[in-house]
Amino acid sequence: MYVTNADIIAWVGNERAYQLTTDTGTTPDTALIDDKIEEAEGEVNSAVAMRTSLTPTEADHPTSFYMLRGWVTAIVVYKLALRRPNMPEDWKSEYEIVMAALERLRKGQIEMPDVDLSGQQAEWNSKPQDADRDYMV
Repeated sequence: MYVTNADIIAWVGNERAYQLTTDTGTTPDTALIDDKIEEAEGEVNSAVAMRTSLTPTEADHPTSFYMLRGWVTAIVVYKLALRRPNMPEDWKSEYEIVMAALERLRKGQIEMPDVDLSGQQAEWNSKPQDADRDYMV
């Protein structure tokens, strides 16, 4: 897990978290935030899995962990903001940057800063990057 409810609420502020997650009530809907965290972590983890079977941890790969944590946070905030009109433009652009980075990670065009990916490509995706359709079937 890269982020928690508390991280997201701290990032956007309690009042904005409430506005983004709750139609009724007086506190942020932590179940909704949990759902969005799960979705975002799934997106990030699927990109990481295309490159390695490792899961970067704060202790073993802190630079990569915090990079991925930032990506998850941007995705969660964007997905929460979709529920309301007038999303801040910087949230939208940050989301677009993160999604482009995830695609580049999947394609092997960028690396994770402190994870040696040589020979670490996940087995189920061990085909050459330029493999044609015949190779895959």
